[in-house]
Parts: sequence; structure tokens; C-alpha cells
Amino acid sequence: LFQSTDPSSTNFLRLSSASPCVDTGCPADPVPPDGGLIVDMGAIEYLYSPSLSITKSVTNVTLGGSSNTAIPGATITYSIYCTNSGLGRGLNIVLYDAIATNMTFYTSTTLSGWTNQWATNKTPDQSYDSPDYLDTMPDVTNVRWVRWKNPVLSYYTAGVLYFKVTIK
Repeated sequence: LFQSTDPSSTNFLRLSSASPCVDTGCPADPVPPDGGLIVDMGAIEYLYSPSLSITKSVTNVTLGGSSNTAIPGATITYSIYCTNSGLGRGLNIVLYDAIATNMTFYTSTTLSGWTNQWATNKTPDQSYDSPDYLDTMPDVTNVRWVRWKNPVLSYYTAGVLYFKVTIK
């Protein structure tokens, strides 16, 4: 029923995921953040975890010549799919990608709740509040990294972030 029955534990009398008391309280009572769909029966709410998955793919390439390969001047569109399939919220989520040295950053898009940022140095600090990332896009020829951050990614949400580069 409980994660721990040891009074010295930080999880003392916190419900375990297998407890029959999870999501069985009064449906009219408000549910705390990350508490599931219905309030629990018990003093300490079981906190759900996020279940994040990230997938990056190439969704469009403008090709040149007849060799079916991208050539200088061609544009590549990358899609980054972000999904939280868990009942818990994802907090301070950061997604980032380096721009290859043989490419020039072209543009990027964002979603509601996300902040799009750019860095011009080779090895920026990747922490959530990094001073190396800019909220205003610099000259695109200087962009070395693109990233998105989200302070609270809700449960059962999904979205796609895009960015484009041009081959030098």
C-alpha cells in the first residue's frame, strides 16, 4: 500500500502505485498537480511521473541534381516529436540540437507553452536557464544550436517542433 512505513523516510506513508487507494477518493475534491485523475484516499497523494519520448526525423529535403542527394543550397526540415504519455507533468523540459558545421540555420517553429531559443557558441551551457541561449534570433549564419524549453509539459500531450537548415 505504501512506498515506505519507515517514519524517517521521505516517502513515509506515501501511497505506492499499486495501492487500491490511488484515484479512489471523492471525485468532487480537487486533485493536486501530478495527482492523477481523482484525488486519492489517504493523507499523501500518490504523485504520477511523466513518461516522455522524443523522436527526431527528417521530414523534407529539397534535393539537387539527379543523384537524389542533398547538395549545397538544399534545405532540410527536421521534425522533433515530443510526447508525454504519463499522468505526471514534465517540469523544466529542454530539447536542443546542434547545427552541423556544413549547414546554416534557416528557421524554426515553436508550440504554445514552449520558448524557442538560439545559441551562437560551440558548447553552450544546456541548463534550463542557460545564459548562452538568446530569446531573440541572432543572424542565422551565426546560429550553432537551436533549442526549445517548456516549464510545465502537461500529461497526455504531444506536439511537433520544426527547424530548417541549408547545406553550405
